Amino acid sequence: MNIKNLVLAIFFSMALISSILLLLQYHHHNPYLSTPNRHKSQPDIYVTDATFSDYDKNGLLKYHLKTPKALHFPEENVTAITQPNMVVYTNQRVPWRTTSDKGLLKRGKKIIYLSGNVVIHQIEQINNPETIIKTNQLTIFPDRSFADTNQNVTIIRPFGELQSRGMTLNYKKGVLLTKAQTRGVYVSNDTPNSASQR
Repeated sequence: MNIKNLVLAIFFSMALISSILLLLQYHHHNPYLSTPNRHKSQPDIYVTDATFSDYDKNGLLKYHLKTPKALHFPEENVTAITQPNMVVYTNQRVPWRTTSDKGLLKRGKKIIYLSGNVVIHQIEQINNPETIIKTNQLTIFPDRSFADTNQNVTIIRPFGELQSRGMTLNYKKGVLLTKAQTRGVYVSNDTPNSASQR
């Protein structure tokens, strides 16, 4: 084996080991994959038809979160919720509704992790078209009215569809930014059957 092949073999071996270590670390720290360990901790609070709300300094509702079932686990200090239905308001009082299969509330309600069929919906407004966003995982920071994901995202609007790897959403300002590998299909209103891909 010559020097060049030896260097390549060492490089690929190190890359493989690094990837395995990162994957293990991601699995260990990924909040979407970690659920309260019921063998170590039993819930101290069980609530049905729960509603969590927060208001701004002017007394206006910033958001409210409804769930049919909430379980708080004291040792991990997390609250596991099912079928969360969250509405966050922009500065112009436009509602963004976010739903998913399940969620975790950490550090009180400072961070909300949603997973499984996450759908964000903004109704049509005078200056904004109806927007539907679909992904599999979403992290919401309610105090900042901000959401983030690195998962695949599909954004559906009347004039077409965008797909991206990751996005951020500023609920307060109603600003959506895609992260990477964004591609879209534009549908013209003039010719219903025509579409162009970008």
